[in-house]
Amino acid sequence: MPDKQKNKKLEFIKIWSPLLVIIFWLLNLATVLYFGNFKESGVFGDTFGAVNALFSGLAFAGLIYAILLQQEELSLQRNELRLTREEFSSQNKTLAKQRFENTFFNMLSLHNEIVDAVKTISAFSSNSIAGRDCFLSFYEVLLRQWNIRDNPNYRRADSLKLETPEDIYAYIYKKNLSKKIGHYFRNLYRIFVFIDESDIEDKNFYAKIIRAQLSDHELLILFYNCFYFELGKNFQQYAIKYEIFDNIQKDKLLHPSHFDVLSKEPDPRLCGDDG
Repeated sequence: MPDKQKNKKLEFIKIWSPLLVIIFWLLNLATVLYFGNFKESGVFGDTFGAVNALFSGLAFAGLIYAILLQQEELSLQRNELRLTREEFSSQNKTLAKQRFENTFFNMLSLHNEIVDAVKTISAFSSNSIAGRDCFLSFYEVLLRQWNIRDNPNYRRADSLKLETPEDIYAYIYKKNLSKKIGHYFRNLYRIFVFIDESDIEDKNFYAKIIRAQLSDHELLILFYNCFYFELGKNFQQYAIKYEIFDNIQKDKLLHPSHFDVLSKEPDPRLCGDDG
């Protein structure tokens, strides 16, 4: 019922109800005064029994109408409470998303700072390298070690026999990568854990933002750290779930068959919490 129409009906009832009571009270008084005694006026009043019943019915109808009005008010209150709850729920979701994004972008900013701080010396010159260019140098070292593994003329000073990608990557990581980009892997792993364990709706959207930050050679080093290195295997589930390596340069892998690991189930073993 529109508010204006309801208010008009309420005003009508407020005004006419007391007037009708006063009018009938005056009629009753006039009847008593007209007949001069209560017996005759009583007999005269009995002839209006139907009128009394009518007014009793009107009173009952007024009571029903009041109950209906109360029910309508309660319904409106329930609707207002429902809308209020929905508004609070929407506000809570917005605040939760804002908190998530503040943390996420702070973590991403820290990750980029870590990348910018990486430094190394080129494996093929004495030049100093910094930032994302370091990953190209790391990849070249990995590729060189892979290519010479079957060379009978090559003799290692440490007498290690490195044949598998696992052996080669583990050797390079312990010798060179651990001190330079160990924290890089751990921080990147933590960002994906944060996304995956959050209540945010579109997790893939934020995973794609991270993927967009990774250079081609970062992906290659991350790939071998994830699938061919024991300490990095915790990252497998996120790499597959969020399709991190879908755009990797397959022709730059040490061997084309290495890409097949993406079609396998993640290693169920727990390998520490470093990622």
